[in-house]
Amino acid sequence: LVKPDNQFSEDKSKKVFIRQHLKGLAPAGRLDIDTTGLLVLTQDGRIAKKLIGQDTEIEKEYLVRVSGTLTESGMELLHHGLELDGKALKPAKVSWVNEDQLRFVLREGKKRQIRRMCEFVGLSVTGLKRVRIGRVTLSKLPIGQWRYLDDNQRSTKLSKEVATPEVLDVLAGSSNWRVRRAVARHEGTPPSIIKKLARDTDSDVRQAVIDR
Repeated sequence: LVKPDNQFSEDKSKKVFIRQHLKGLAPAGRLDIDTTGLLVLTQDGRIAKKLIGQDTEIEKEYLVRVSGTLTESGMELLHHGLELDGKALKPAKVSWVNEDQLRFVLREGKKRQIRRMCEFVGLSVTGLKRVRIGRVTLSKLPIGQWRYLDDNQRSTKLSKEVATPEVLDVLAGSSNWRVRRAVARHEGTPPSIIKKLARDTDSDVRQAVIDR
């Protein structure tokens, strides 16, 4: 999946691929076999859990091509009111993109959730693509290619989208120094975590604490 010859030619990170970047690399979530689109890979399992875990608040956005007729009451149910496997779904943002395509924005990811939601309201899904996870967007990235996240997506995404004290404490222990630096820069990071980061082994993280 991640090889030098399928790196996106318009990757703006300017990073040079080395095999060390593959060590411990794993997908944060999955795509169903009949779904295309964005997949984020990370070397930090704790970050993956915060991105796609059961209690995540990170938005995932999808473009969904459908057939059938959606009534006004059906649209209301897609927004809020449906259950899957006996449990109520979190509120979703759903809107029409064009006459046969819907945009779904979810904060959870149950198995085949969008397809099952659509079936409940009389729609059949004919195409499904994930186009965003948090602040990371698919944009022009072609199928089968990959790119590095830029510094803004790696740091700002985590510091603004994942901002509870519990999550910040987990991220402060990340093996990625850029994530720890982002936590140090975040204005809502508790003093106890800042104190720990002030003793970090990486000078950039310690400097971020000084610059607060």
